[in-house]
This record gives sequence, C-alpha cells and structure tokens, in this order.
Amino acid sequence: APLRVATLNLQYFASFPEDRSVGVQKLKSAFGGPEAPDVICVQEGLAGSKVLQDIGYELKVCAGVRGVAQSVREMVYDDEAALKTCKHGLEKGILCNQLYVRAGSSWIVEEAGVERISSDLFLAGGGDRVSGKLAVRSMPWLKLRRARVPRPAAFVMCTHITGGRFEDQYFVQQLAEERYQQMKRCSEFFRLGRPGADDSDVGILVGDFNATEAYSASGPM
Repeated sequence: APLRVATLNLQYFASFPEDRSVGVQKLKSAFGGPEAPDVICVQEGLAGSKVLQDIGYELKVCAGVRGVAQSVREMVYDDEAALKTCKHGLEKGILCNQLYVRAGSSWIVEEAGVERISSDLFLAGGGDRVSGKLAVRSMPWLKLRRARVPRPAAFVMCTHITGGRFEDQYFVQQLAEERYQQMKRCSEFFRLGRPGADDSDVGILVGDFNATEAYSASGPM
C-alpha cells in the first residue's frame, strides 16, 4: 500500500468548534474514507491534546513533550489580539508540531525524534514591531517501514518555519537567511543525520512554510 501523508495546521484550536463532537466530525470528513492518510503532520497543536485520537490516529511524537517548543503566549510574542482568540486559557499551553499515525496502518514506526531548526536570534523591535527572542521552531520526524517489506524506509518530517504575521516584519533585515537555514537544517537531517541510513530511504518533508501574504487574528501564524 502507498504511504499517504497529510498536513494540518490546528491554529492552537482558535478556530476549532466549541462543540468537540462537531470538530471531530469535520476531522472525520477531511481524513476519513478508503484513502485515509497513514500519517498526519500537525502544526500549531497543543501538547497534551490528542484530538486526532478521536478519529483513529495515535500520537507518535510531539515536539512539546520533547521540550522543543514554547507556550502560545511566547510564540505570538505576547500579542493581545492573537491571545484573545485563545479559548479557556489555552495561551499557557505548549504550541507544537506533532506526528500521528493511523491505527491499523501497514506502515510501522521504527524510530521517532525531534530536531530544533531555529537559531538563537533576538528581534530588536521598534515602532509597531514585536520584540524578543525568536520563537522556537522544530521538526519532529518518524522513520516508518511497511510491514514485512525490508526496503525502503520512509522518513516523514513535519515543520513550521519562521514567518507569519509577527515575524515577517523582520523578513528583509534578519529572517530571510533564517528561513533558508531552517529549511537547510531539515534537509541536512535527512542527508546527514537520519538514523540507520540506507540508499533506498525516502524523505518526505511537509508542514506550514509560512508563505501566506494575508493574515487574520485567528489564522495560522
């Protein structure tokens, strides 16, 4: 069976229906059916929240649990408009990338991990721009192999690189190079750092690359 991979930005649940059952039904509509993805790569999830378990997916790796993540408040640089979209005090939750695998998938997880891909930059602010340490960015990954098939192994990598309505204010001054370096770190993990490397391995990198030009308060960062 082919390996099917999907990507989902949960927007720290800002736009998730208040009625959880309604949200779960929408997830079922998006990811159910005979061609359901084997792996779902989540950006802007919250550590400790496993909403995809309600539709038959198991959380395999979480950047928040591995300590390569920050709170919603830190990730939005204390922006009050963004924090107002948070529900039930979720601004204290740990915002993170996660990887889920469908229960019963023929693709078996052999290894998992998380790489930090962001630098220790400081955004100086000034005018209406945010300031502070650059928010942490991560790349969780899974090594999967189809049951009873020795080769190839597939490395699925999920990331959410720097950018968006807060950080794009610095794009020309600092962050064009930072974004390049983050993508380079992702590719170098597969080229040079993946465990048990074999020439037949396949690398799949998905996520949110912050290429959006128009932003809303409750939208992706």
